[in-house]
Amino acid sequence: MYASVVCVPFHSAVGFTELLSEGDPQHLLERLVPRLRSLATMANDLGVLLAFEPLNRFENCLINTAAQALELVKMVDNDALGIHLDTFHMNIEEKDIAGAIRTAGPAVYHIHTCENDRGIPGTGHIPWKDIANAVQDIGYQRDLVIESFTDQVRSIARSVSVWRKLALSSENLAEDGLHFLKNNFISTH
Repeated sequence: MYASVVCVPFHSAVGFTELLSEGDPQHLLERLVPRLRSLATMANDLGVLLAFEPLNRFENCLINTAAQALELVKMVDNDALGIHLDTFHMNIEEKDIAGAIRTAGPAVYHIHTCENDRGIPGTGHIPWKDIANAVQDIGYQRDLVIESFTDQVRSIARSVSVWRKLALSSENLAEDGLHFLKNNFISTH
């Protein structure tokens, strides 16, 4: 058994946050595109989709928005490569999260759902109704995955800057998050 969608920030390393000179992003993309084409060709041969995740500016300096991600997908030009959107990162980078989802459209292969603090969906200020409408508008039929972190696994907590409990327990986060998503996205799935 293998995954049908592989989701990671393929475009560069997490933590790559250098101040780039004017021509640097284009130069980096010119080096990246042939490598992603090769990966996408292999994935296509295996019947697997690749979905890369735009990360916020504090974690990456190359691809931060859905529009930038879509441009990269167009440059690679292989249907095996799509976009993995994450509401946490979108909350930081996008002026209009729902609009960004609509912009990415059918190139969206995976969605992480979490609150603005990486906690339980529905407990912060993410515009979930707008997101649910956008997900429906683009015809997204794949998984909505709750991505959150615990402060109990120190190495992970440190790498994602989680310094406090985001829920009473992991079970509470999963149960409440699932309940919220079912109540707000069930008509789109």
